[in-house]
Amino acid sequence: MKKLLSLIAVIAVTALVWYKENNPEFHFALSLAALATVVYLIRPLFSIRIKRNRAGE
Repeated sequence: MKKLLSLIAVIAVTALVWYKENNPEFHFALSLAALATVVYLIRPLFSIRIKRNRAGE
């Protein structure tokens, strides 16, 4: 739940900044931030899957 609230806050701040600044550098930074956010949210799923595979061996 905490991650979801953090993600909503990041999206809200990004939308406000996007409204004020609309240039190529900002779009590049936004894409990097989006990629980092997705990796941050998906990372625990991969660690659980790896732990299950090791436990089964």
